[in-house]
Amino acid sequence: MSQTEKSGFKYQLREFFRVNRGLLIALAVILFVRGSIVNQYLIPSGSMIPTLIVGDRVLVNRVAYDFKLPLMNTSLFRLGEPQRGDIVVFVNPSDGKVMIKRLIGIPGDEIQVDDGLVKLNGEMTARLEELTEDFERATATYPEVMGDKKFFVQRLRLAPKLPTQSFVVGEGEYLMLGDNRDNSQDSRFWGLVPRELLIGRAFGILMSFDFGGANEERVQWQRFFSGLN
Repeated sequence: MSQTEKSGFKYQLREFFRVNRGLLIALAVILFVRGSIVNQYLIPSGSMIPTLIVGDRVLVNRVAYDFKLPLMNTSLFRLGEPQRGDIVVFVNPSDGKVMIKRLIGIPGDEIQVDDGLVKLNGEMTARLEELTEDFERATATYPEVMGDKKFFVQRLRLAPKLPTQSFVVGEGEYLMLGDNRDNSQDSRFWGLVPRELLIGRAFGILMSFDFGGANEERVQWQRFFSGLN
């Protein structure tokens, strides 16, 4: 091979791929996993308190419901069905922003939300007998139970009351609410979420940093590598 050929762009490119083949394959696998199987989502607001706080970086299973094209939200085939109580990352149907909320209603459900209290198919989900209050912060917390799932909802005692709303969840639709029930923009404001806008199910907290001042401790070490319910 002549010196001119060795100095050519195509030759240098081939050599680069030959020398760095292992690294490039590893990067491709990482990008595929990140884009198609597991992703991260940074919690930007307090709408899911007490379950999630500002600065939590949650892990999202992108194949919990559908297998999608890498880095896209186009479903190739279904893998599972969304369940009540799941913490779901999805695209807001009203403005296209990526959000995270609690899945409350699945197709066929009849739901009434009265001042943040959920009546699911005629039965209350709240366990108000287990209510606890933090008078310094004027908040109250109580569990909600949906089947075998139990999670906690925060209420703000001085928040304005919203009008009672009723929903009938249609085929391929889901009702989403924030766990911080009085401080969450959710299905009460912009309606039900179509299945094709679901990105995946959050299943754990990878780490938790908040340098914006929302939390007293900037690094929440106790939340690192913790699970979600």
